Amino acid sequence: MPLIRPSRDDDLDAITRIYGHHVLHGTGTFETTPPSLAD
Repeated sequence: MPLIRPSRDDDLDAITRIYGHHVLHGTGTFETTPPSLAD
């Protein structure tokens, strides 16, 4: 069974990239521009 752990600061880059992909290619958000890591 996969282990799901709380996110850490060093996960933010990957989380931002994954979310950005789905902003551009998915329908789960009304955003049209992926947020940056600074956002």
